[in-house]
Amino acid sequence: MVEHILPRGWQFYHQEHLFIRANIGSPMVQLKFFHYPSYQQTVDIIQPPLDCILKTKGNNNFFLFQKKVRQKYSISLERTINVFPTQFSAPHNMDWGVISKIPQNLRCKYKQSSYYWPVQSSLLQKLSEENWFEIDDLLTWVKTIGYYLINKIKHPEKQEKRLGAEKAFQVGNGDFDEFTDLFITLARMRGIPCRRLTGYFIRNKKAEAEPHA
Repeated sequence: MVEHILPRGWQFYHQEHLFIRANIGSPMVQLKFFHYPSYQQTVDIIQPPLDCILKTKGNNNFFLFQKKVRQKYSISLERTINVFPTQFSAPHNMDWGVISKIPQNLRCKYKQSSYYWPVQSSLLQKLSEENWFEIDDLLTWVKTIGYYLINKIKHPEKQEKRLGAEKAFQVGNGDFDEFTDLFITLARMRGIPCRRLTGYFIRNKKAEAEPHA
């Protein structure tokens, strides 16, 4: 992927090729791959990938490739995309509601435990015994856990390897990946639907955009 910074956003050029060698002639190939979502940003397709159809489902967009190909075939997924983020600011006094009213189906959907988000970690489970962990107001809980993480991970450093929530909690070091993983883990432990999002952080118009989570 090649990135160019535009006055209001970015232009991305993706170059991927898939080479197919089948045991039979004219196989049907079906591919589905991510496209930039239109949520909180404007997305313009300058050059679409060949033989692909753009589909939209909610806030998610994806390309579909469905075609019979030769026994030996090369699929080009080259595309050029302009992305312009929507500028906005959240109200300071916004009411986010209470945690106890979050639907159970959403709690279950975002409660999975994994290497980076070890919801069942006995080390992190000890935090649930602290008084602040049981705060029911969602906005207050988010602010409280934010302050807690800033104090817990005192020396943010660039990590060569993503540590995951438990290791970050143990060593007290990390970058945006470690802050994010620890926040997601604690939020899921509390029953708050939470997932990882990645993008770019813009400090000002002159500074280069930074990958962020």
